Amino acid sequence: MALEVRRVISDAHEQAILCVAYNPGRKEIFTGSQDTTIKAWQAETGELLRTMQDHAGWVTGLSFAAELRVLFSCSIDGRIVVWSLKGDVVQRERTGGKE
Repeated sequence: MALEVRRVISDAHEQAILCVAYNPGRKEIFTGSQDTTIKAWQAETGELLRTMQDHAGWVTGLSFAAELRVLFSCSIDGRIVVWSLKGDVVQRERTGGKE
């Protein structure tokens, strides 16, 4: 299966994007960055929907759980954060990493 580039957003984050996740139900793309933020984008238009910030370090992983309707993020700050579809923090867990 070939992938097709539909849109390029050159100024999506202030620093490099390290991870992405996709919510097929709402057709949203999530990007996590070295700038410590997570951004939600409308997949078809590229419109920025919201910016989420709770990590103190690079966001290194994202996973969308469709069954739970939440986004999980992890960071070099040693925390896993669970986000609602509105971008609110549902839960934080410390796993290690730098203080």
